[in-house]
Amino acid sequence: MKNKSLMVSYNPKSKYAVSLRKITKFYGNKNVLFLEELKIKKGERVTIAGHNGSGKSTLSEIIATTKKPSTGTIEYGIAKNKNEFKDFVSMQFQSTNYPEGYRVKDLVEFFHKAVPLFQRLSNAELEMWISDFGIDKFYNSELSSLSGGQQQRVNLFLSLIKQPRLLILDELSTGLDISIYEKVSGIIQRFIEERKITLILISHNLEEIKRLTNRIVVLNKGLAIADEPTEGLTKATYAKMTKQVVPAVANNFKVEEDKVYDDSISTKIADQKNDLFVKYSKKEAPINKMVLENLSKTYNVGWTFGCNLKLRNGTCISWGPKRIKKTVVDIDKMIIRKGERISIIGPNGSGKTTLCELISTVTKPTTGNIKYWFGKSNYEITSKIGMQFQQATYPEELTTKEVLFFFAKASRYSLTKNELFEAVDKFRLGHVINERANKLSGGERQRLNVLVALLKKPELLILDEISTGLDVHSINEITNYINDYLSNKEIKGTLILISHHAEEIAALTDKMYILKDGKLTAKYDVNKIKLSGVKKVMKAMFKEVK
Repeated sequence: MKNKSLMVSYNPKSKYAVSLRKITKFYGNKNVLFLEELKIKKGERVTIAGHNGSGKSTLSEIIATTKKPSTGTIEYGIAKNKNEFKDFVSMQFQSTNYPEGYRVKDLVEFFHKAVPLFQRLSNAELEMWISDFGIDKFYNSELSSLSGGQQQRVNLFLSLIKQPRLLILDELSTGLDISIYEKVSGIIQRFIEERKITLILISHNLEEIKRLTNRIVVLNKGLAIADEPTEGLTKATYAKMTKQVVPAVANNFKVEEDKVYDDSISTKIADQKNDLFVKYSKKEAPINKMVLENLSKTYNVGWTFGCNLKLRNGTCISWGPKRIKKTVVDIDKMIIRKGERISIIGPNGSGKTTLCELISTVTKPTTGNIKYWFGKSNYEITSKIGMQFQQATYPEELTTKEVLFFFAKASRYSLTKNELFEAVDKFRLGHVINERANKLSGGERQRLNVLVALLKKPELLILDEISTGLDVHSINEITNYINDYLSNKEIKGTLILISHHAEEIAALTDKMYILKDGKLTAKYDVNKIKLSGVKKVMKAMFKEVK
């Protein structure tokens, strides 16, 4: 049935790329967006900013027609009809799920051939772009084997491949190392300026906002509260504009009325024996340290055709398809002491996330072993490790509160009720505590991911790109909370942080390791080199890689 309260039209003679009026979006009874009016001129570059959950991604998806508004009027000036509009608009999403078994090459060729001939890149141009985005280094790899940063590069590349008239970018810097980010953002800047493309950018990065756009529209709880030039915008002004007022957590989070949560959760339970938990070593656990020895992880990243069986003299007697194997982690020895706070940095695809997944027991090593100071069995170890993943999905029907209760109940240790009250408040999740977890915005989901990692009161906390999609206030509050948690004398927490942000590394860690091609190549004392030193090291490392 046609929605009479929604009108969409196309007028290529209009001076505006898109005009929106009285746009609303409801999820059930919840109104997440109410936009009185927004007009974006052809060739204009606009940032949509705001706190996590303010409606930024929803608005961009409505403009891209991947999501329908509940009511309102939209007029597009870049095309004469709906079919033509699809050829002229492109959007890079925060996250994308690609089909299993396909290579990067397969996906790129598919998207390239799907572009109309009149706007398709030549083969020479396509090869140049593949090289500029650094995709050539993993062009024949399977999509499932890519790191988070490599996936982001592919997402950005595909959003530009049809040379759109309207380009929508959602958190383009997510997971990108410094050298690739500078190169890619430079390509995008030249691309939109030379072709006079209309750009809509969703970002929390003020430098990126000022570099790529000339106008900023700020949303707060679905309403546009500011619309002004980016020139002269300062950190203080930007922080004030995007600040969110969150209701007190007690109004939405009444734990005492839920039978799901029990005080006994916060106390140590008896050891449980289970034959499924394999012991890593029969030797005693190392004292106050974790030891990684001869640790490696090898993945199948694609197929080739070659010799499967040779005689002793080297003569091949069997030809056929062969798996291409890639070793992404290769650590001779690494010692992490109890209470240390370390960061691991390196280019996209250097093995950072895989190393953390090995340490957290999420992934099994191909060779080698890890010995932990806090246990010898899988059950003992996993009960004391908290890891925040780059991407996490939750069951469709669970609310944010139910997700927290589920993980608290499943943990050997967990935060008490009062500690959970405080954490939910600090992480600014009180206003979405009864919302479905899978419906949260990218930033809200990221805050939930970090809190879930902290729920079990881990001795070892592993954080992977925690600032992804977070607004300025969330980053500051979460950083302070993590510092307080690790400094707790009863916990004496150990931290492993993966990050591309120098400020984050300087604020949270004491030591910094460089990982390149799966190998540890250098170690630095963050307390000695300070923030300026961290920036110099990172710049030099990525310059060398580039």
